[in-house]
Amino acid sequence: MFHYLSPDTKGFVLSVPLSFFTYYSNVYNLENGIAEPTSEIVGVKNEINLEKSQGISPLIAPLSSPTLFAEWEFFQRINVSVPKIVYITGKITPNQWYLSGTDGFEIYQERELYGEKPDGTVELTASYHDSAHGGGITLAPAIWDNGIIQGFGNYTYNSGLIPVSTSSLPHTYEYYCGIGASGKYEVWFHDTVNGNWYYYRYDDSTNPSTYYNEIHGSSELWQFNTPAGLYMANTYPVIDEWNWVNNNWYLPKDIWTYIGWSGNRPYVHIDYNWGGYQQKQLITYSYCDSRWTT
Repeated sequence: MFHYLSPDTKGFVLSVPLSFFTYYSNVYNLENGIAEPTSEIVGVKNEINLEKSQGISPLIAPLSSPTLFAEWEFFQRINVSVPKIVYITGKITPNQWYLSGTDGFEIYQERELYGEKPDGTVELTASYHDSAHGGGITLAPAIWDNGIIQGFGNYTYNSGLIPVSTSSLPHTYEYYCGIGASGKYEVWFHDTVNGNWYYYRYDDSTNPSTYYNEIHGSSELWQFNTPAGLYMANTYPVIDEWNWVNNNWYLPKDIWTYIGWSGNRPYVHIDYNWGGYQQKQLITYSYCDSRWTT
């Protein structure tokens, strides 16, 4: 994945932020794979916004057709003079999941990366499934080409859906996303708990995007039946940590500017702030709760 960090294909000096590395403080930790970060993320809030959930009972009437409830936070390049962004790193953390006796829904909480053309949207998606689909959590990238979401069968390489253990929450995954000049979209996930790596690649042969132009945070609920039970899904923090631009690392606040919120919707909520290193890393918080009917 480090081929994005140098134009020289024969060899190069690798320069990455210190926070990319972990260390082992003793031999026992080394032998047992207990890594420790070289720095800690600060400024991340762990509280849940409870304002929307006070004293509201869920509806029970069935819906005649699927309904999308969603909120987004939108960011774009500061201006066109900012060099092209081809590589983004960060972390996504499925944090909380509660399900009791309900089905007929799917929850997607995402970091969405948009290319400069209609082709080449990559969504890093934590999916929370209803009881009819196992009631678990999965993580995977969803890649769109010409406005059509691509199945794994169309990927050049894919690691499939990553099952997230509900007993290990909060569970953090690092992500590394690259976009190549030849229409190659790549995503790596690294499980910070067990050390496993997952790789995905999609090759776009027609009018591909060559750099990232916008990023969004989202909380999305597809509801097929108004819930008769309860569910609550929270993914936070989702942190964009570093951007590779013009052969240098940049913090997100030096590259992206906030352009707005989509507005209030029932059942879902999203928030953001600038935090982490130098208070310049982009952090979003995605929430969904069946009690939030307004």
